[in-house]
Amino acid sequence: MALRPGNLIRYIHRFSISRCLRVWSTTTTTDGSYINLTIVGCAAHTAVDRSVTGILNEDEWTPVEVDVRSSDYHLIITGGWEFGRKGYLAIDNISMTNGYCPNCDFKDDLCNWNNTGSVNWNLRKEGKRDFEMKKRLRNFISTEILQKEIDYASLLGPVIYGSESKTGQTCLQFSYRIDGGLKNTLSVYLNINGTRNRLWKTAVISHGWSMQYVNVTSGYDFQIEFEGKMGSGYIDVDEVIVLYSYCPG
Repeated sequence: MALRPGNLIRYIHRFSISRCLRVWSTTTTTDGSYINLTIVGCAAHTAVDRSVTGILNEDEWTPVEVDVRSSDYHLIITGGWEFGRKGYLAIDNISMTNGYCPNCDFKDDLCNWNNTGSVNWNLRKEGKRDFEMKKRLRNFISTEILQKEIDYASLLGPVIYGSESKTGQTCLQFSYRIDGGLKNTLSVYLNINGTRNRLWKTAVISHGWSMQYVNVTSGYDFQIEFEGKMGSGYIDVDEVIVLYSYCPG
């Protein structure tokens, strides 16, 4: 579905199962484009249950998710961009999966992820906006230690249903950076009913942001767990995306 400048997407769908709803969207404009997903009750169309806004990047397909936690609701999809911009917005591949949404950009909160370690992951912001909107605030989670003792910061995600992937393969995508001593590491675990299996680990100090893909193979329901092990310094994580497919490359 394509959108011409100045138009508004409005799509209504009725369903009766609590799930995670995902919409893929892209734009041809450089800045200021967005897609908003709103869940509205059928009995009272002015009562908004949940609303999520995804900021889009030029010529890059972006998944935007919203949790549907009540039955018999409408979905309203709206899209737009800043005044004076030219181009198109497009949406594709609207899907529903069981369970809470696993994706998170940590803009406002931890989404459906929970702290379970001795040290918490906390929200942080950095960067600034200029008048042309070329530089944006980046929101992410960070854990920081200023002592010599080893501490663990664990972040446990929502249950992901293995049956949602037709191939039995799930791809975890995320950004991270690490600073501090050589004792600092970031690991990703597959957690099935409390039994953990490490899928990936890095101890590389990366002062800039790095993108990482981790393939997850499981025919069972599972959770993904991030674990930061630190002696001093910090570990940051951002842009967590779960795809029901093989990782690229």
